[in-house]
Amino acid sequence: MINKKNKALSSRTSFCLVTLFLLFLLGCKKEEPPIPVENENWILIDAKLYLKRWGDYPTYQFDLFQEGQNYNCLDLNGNDILLDQIYKDSTKFRFTGRNGTFYLNDTIPYETQYTRAGGVGPTVIRVFPTEDGSARIFMFECLKTNYMKLISSQREQALTVNKITDNYTYYSKLIFKREGTDTPYDMCEDLTKATYAGAIPAGVQKSNALAKQKWLLYKYKRAGFSTYINVSDTISFKNNNTYTNNSSPQLERYGLYDMGNYYSFSIDHTIMCSGMTCSNIPKLQLLNGDIQQASFKDNTIGNGGYMYDVFLKRIK
Repeated sequence: MINKKNKALSSRTSFCLVTLFLLFLLGCKKEEPPIPVENENWILIDAKLYLKRWGDYPTYQFDLFQEGQNYNCLDLNGNDILLDQIYKDSTKFRFTGRNGTFYLNDTIPYETQYTRAGGVGPTVIRVFPTEDGSARIFMFECLKTNYMKLISSQREQALTVNKITDNYTYYSKLIFKREGTDTPYDMCEDLTKATYAGAIPAGVQKSNALAKQKWLLYKYKRAGFSTYINVSDTISFKNNNTYTNNSSPQLERYGLYDMGNYYSFSIDHTIMCSGMTCSNIPKLQLLNGDIQQASFKDNTIGNGGYMYDVFLKRIK
């Protein structure tokens, strides 16, 4: 009797331990980021621009589509990247599964990578390669069965807003509905506190100070680290808008803006990341051809805005 009772207790104990172990494994399983409904067209129904002047200033919301307007560009420079060109009630996104092919307007395929912002936050999708070999990053602020809001990666640029020229950060929200549905526009709360400001401001003109020059990026390190990485990247600026890297014929994009005593500089597809900016390059350093420890920000969503100390010198 005692042996049978002990065996029964032992059996129940083993069962409980196995059950607890399985529950532990299930609890430790990494949760995949949610993704939109697959193989359906998502139609762009509206888009907003959120812009903030550097410093203790408010964020302003602008309409990317005014009344009677059905086209705009997510880059205030008006670049030629197709993923930046948006058309109200016409632009279509289609997703074919986690890390599957992404289609723009039913015809243009891209590769994708899905992650979570900060490892635990909203879904982030990286769509690549674009025409210049870089990528576009979108974060899903709101994701429902028939409705979603995507946030584009934050960018930095010198602009003139209300006659004030300064450095600004901006990003856009793209609002989609699933094709064939009629979902209410305000289904999700807008999480950005912003003052509505109507039409988009015009940007300042790009500087030609780097056009037809060659520079060498020879050293950099990520802020907070002590070790510098030595490199030898020759940057050939073709005009005030494009450059090539080393011997590659691929044209990449950049922008230089004259801010008076300093320059604001943005550049895509560097050795460090797909898009970065520096908003305080001393004018004397650039004109003398020796930029020492310029502080560049990585603008990729989910990277926490990493900062890099960068060294460049003019070689031609």
